[in-house]
Amino acid sequence: MCGRYTLAKDPLRLREHFNLRSTPAWGARYNIAPAQTVPVIAAAAGEREWGLAQWGLRPAWAAAAPDAPPRPPFINARGETIATKPAFRGAFRQRRCLLPADGFYEWRTEGGQKQPSYFRRRDGGLFAFAAVWEPIAAPGAAGGGNRGCAIVTTQANELVAAYHDRMPVMLHPSQYDIWLRAAPAAAAELLRPYAAEEMAAYPVAPRWVNSARFDGPECVVAVPQAASG
Repeated sequence: MCGRYTLAKDPLRLREHFNLRSTPAWGARYNIAPAQTVPVIAAAAGEREWGLAQWGLRPAWAAAAPDAPPRPPFINARGETIATKPAFRGAFRQRRCLLPADGFYEWRTEGGQKQPSYFRRRDGGLFAFAAVWEPIAAPGAAGGGNRGCAIVTTQANELVAAYHDRMPVMLHPSQYDIWLRAAPAAAAELLRPYAAEEMAAYPVAPRWVNSARFDGPECVVAVPQAASG
């Protein structure tokens, strides 16, 4: 799964990497959490459009059942079932998007404590999560616009598997337009693990990462395993 990630690169680098018409307004974030406002990039009139969304997708039919108990929005969508599961199949066909990122966190229990590690590209560069979005009824309270989104996940590669059996689908720049614009069958071909040899991981301090209240550069500072608490 993916439950926390980072996007700390300079806006000028975001504009260049994602081939955007204008420089996005975005401050460095080191501990992005579900329900928060996140940037999304969608296809629009032959270009890539930068916008904002809430991290958490509620399918349209869920809002049509007022007597049903509320359920939390989906923050992830399994790639293996995204084309058929009612919660995601419409969005997969018509509302795919990119979530810009430069790393993400996963946890495992060590000595009775949840120990996070930070995963990124080996060269430290930008990438995008494959994601889907749905409209929501009203603008988000945190400024997330009128969309909710979910990150697509797949089976973990060898590096991530030591922490979790799932990982987010990470896309190369050459795959961005395929995900945004291609037919569903072609987009589905991208839903596979990122090459482990192209990634790096290291432990980070639980005191910062384990609470979404903290969102500073301390979150991504590597710490020795024995001193990670």
